[in-house]
Amino acid sequence: MKVVRLTILRNFAALTSTQLCGRLIRFLYLVAVTRFLSVQDVGIYSYGTALYLSLITFGMFGQDAFLSARVGRRRSCFAVAAAHSLTIVLIVYIATTASAAIYLWFTERDPRVLLALAFFLLALIARGLSAWVRGSYVALERATWIPRYEFVFRSSEALVGTCLLWLGAGLLTVFPEVAANVAEIVVLAAQVEGESLTINGKVVNDFNARGDPLAAALLLA
Repeated sequence: MKVVRLTILRNFAALTSTQLCGRLIRFLYLVAVTRFLSVQDVGIYSYGTALYLSLITFGMFGQDAFLSARVGRRRSCFAVAAAHSLTIVLIVYIATTASAAIYLWFTERDPRVLLALAFFLLALIARGLSAWVRGSYVALERATWIPRYEFVFRSSEALVGTCLLWLGAGLLTVFPEVAANVAEIVVLAAQVEGESLTINGKVVNDFNARGDPLAAALLLA
């Protein structure tokens, strides 16, 4: 019981510190963005960020919560659960990105805004998959590495972006870094290395059906 409590406390502390660290870095970065960019560019950045974060949340399709419920009961089923959950998340993110791109192409009249939003969409799948990786580690109750990742990659991203803005670069330098998300995805490979990640269509449908209520709640929120 004592070991369980320590594990819960460590994971809670890791997730809390991750949230605090990420929010502080984003706040400081936003201050830099508003300092160096024009009012119009800041508006475009805020518009893109709102769209981007909404699509990431919806694209998860409730799989982070579902993985915690499924894997928390049976750790041995992680490889199978992860394979099917990842299949659903990939399909949803690809469909979401394509749908958003088509929608923006026909509705957004300003070419400058359209180009900026296109950069957000290019990073959507990578950032979404990195969020799924975090959800997987939370399900495994091995979240203690996440704060270190958050500090190193987010602060590096903010520092590079701020330096480029200071040197006179424009709006496109402040968009999300795909490389940071790819690095987090690679971390998951170490966890499932040697496991057989098989895909079964019926199980995928079952996972999808169980995630539908969560996805609907996210869409209506």
